[in-house]
Amino acid sequence: MTRMLPLRLVFSAADVRAALKGWKTQHRLPVLPPPAQYSHVFQHPTERWFCFGDNSGRAYTSPFGHPGDRIWVREAWYSTAALAGEFLGYVADPDHPHGQTYYRRWASSMSRKNSRLTLEVLDVRVQRLSEMTVEEAHAEGCTIDLMDREPDVTRPPLEEFARRWDRRYDNRLRNFTVLADPVVWVCRFQLLPLSR
Repeated sequence: MTRMLPLRLVFSAADVRAALKGWKTQHRLPVLPPPAQYSHVFQHPTERWFCFGDNSGRAYTSPFGHPGDRIWVREAWYSTAALAGEFLGYVADPDHPHGQTYYRRWASSMSRKNSRLTLEVLDVRVQRLSEMTVEEAHAEGCTIDLMDREPDVTRPPLEEFARRWDRRYDNRLRNFTVLADPVVWVCRFQLLPLSR
């Protein structure tokens, strides 16, 4: 049964551009709270929960749901006013609003009706961040650097992924940096046709 999950992923502008080009087909999130140990993983065959080898008996529910579930994506956007206002466009797009005053809005303020990306979950698994392969870094959209500020910079895929991951998690969740090697949810997805 297909269902829209309450999880709203926030994608950076680089993630959005990679997803739209078909380069980003995976997304990782830290497992919260971190399991005490990670020696082996048991995935329930029909439910969406996992247990880790820490003998705590704690079951972790996947935020990505089951294969077939759908997740909508938030991204930074432009509006006609700072706190409210008419939707004007997406920050990830090369064209910015012209001929009028506009404001850049945080992705967290995007409503469902303005979201253009809907993901269908194909697979969910758990791994340590250090277990990521070069192929998986490519699937995270790190084939090339898509940041507007660094158009000529290309990095090896794993290095680019580590840079993006630490930029996202270093300030808010210090124990989730690449060097901390957290346990993460890995979601493989397909982008559904544009919803706008």
